[in-house]
Amino acid sequence: YREQKTGSQGRTIDTVSLTYNNLGQIDSRLEQGKNRLGSYSSYKSMQYNLSGNISSFTQHTENSQGNVTIHRKGIRYNLLGMPTGYLQTTQTALSVKKFSRAELCYDSQGRVYSFYETGKNEDGSLYSRTKGRIHYDWQNRETGYTENGFNRKQGACRFTKSHIRYDRYNRINSYYESGEDLHQGKYKVYQSDMVYNSKDRIKSYKETGWRQKAGKY
Repeated sequence: YREQKTGSQGRTIDTVSLTYNNLGQIDSRLEQGKNRLGSYSSYKSMQYNLSGNISSFTQHTENSQGNVTIHRKGIRYNLLGMPTGYLQTTQTALSVKKFSRAELCYDSQGRVYSFYETGKNEDGSLYSRTKGRIHYDWQNRETGYTENGFNRKQGACRFTKSHIRYDRYNRINSYYESGEDLHQGKYKVYQSDMVYNSKDRIKSYKETGWRQKAGKY
């Protein structure tokens, strides 16, 4: 069938092909279409547990931004059938990232409110983080959250992001952030006017604020 939707790459018109297992559950989905960044395709295959919930899946996406393969397994659920944890590997042509996400909690509208995550970055370094107090706008885009964690670059760190705003393509355009890490000490900044390249990667932005070791700028 054909499906129209609007996402971070603008309006798309897709062709979707589905296959089913013997129990009538969707076991694969192939989506192909075009958006403002060009043509893309996404293939997803799924496995189910005895309760009829997805226990694992593999999704491979090809587009102008590069190929990405996501493999998620060990998906656990609460009594309401909402995921509470899983293991994931994300692979591109240049990197592999692995992580475990647990303790997923949800708000009254069924959106993720907090979780705990440990994993290995693309450079092989280990990290851990707890993300919580996640708030959303009417389009279910994150507008703020707090995060505590540890990684090789920053050491122990904690920060709060707020007033996250988006452009018409649902890309982040500005936000406020305040926090503290091992190397920078305390800081409070405002980033805005983000400019993206043709592959939706940030090229430039403006930043004003204060850092404990650098002062006001």
